[in-house]
Amino acid sequence: MFKVYKKKIFNIVVTLLSVFWLVIIAGCGSDVKNEQLSWTINVQECQVKDKLEVVDDVRQYDGSIAKVPHSNAPATGNVFLLVKLEAKKNIAGNHPLQWQAVVLQDSKGNSYNRVQDVFLTDYKYDRLSATDLKLDSNGWVCFEIPTESVKDGMKLVYTDGDRKNVMIVKP
Repeated sequence: MFKVYKKKIFNIVVTLLSVFWLVIIAGCGSDVKNEQLSWTINVQECQVKDKLEVVDDVRQYDGSIAKVPHSNAPATGNVFLLVKLEAKKNIAGNHPLQWQAVVLQDSKGNSYNRVQDVFLTDYKYDRLSATDLKLDSNGWVCFEIPTESVKDGMKLVYTDGDRKNVMIVKP
């Protein structure tokens, strides 16, 4: 009879210890996930443009096709820096990529935010949505920067809490 109780007590102790270790291990795993960035952003391609131009074919009322040029230019002394990005979500849950956390910095430390670049689609660029991203995405974004900043080198910085992802931008 004593052997039966001894075996039951042993099984209870082993079960409690197993539960204790599972709780400890599960707690450690969640801390590891929180240490990584919510998103990984990769620069795939860059282009510097002093003007974007396109000629569209527009059908007229009489059925003919008219060639209609249009363009978009930055302010005097500036250029457009077009950057093709790939954004990948690293953790589950509601952690959107917010565009105010992504800035372009020049070698002097000046920061530039993404411009309202809806016009990119007019010039045949697959534009990356400007709303908070919730799923993996890729596409083009636009920054308007001083011409001399291109020569000195730039970096794209994504800030996630107290951590940063810094990517060199080479046009």
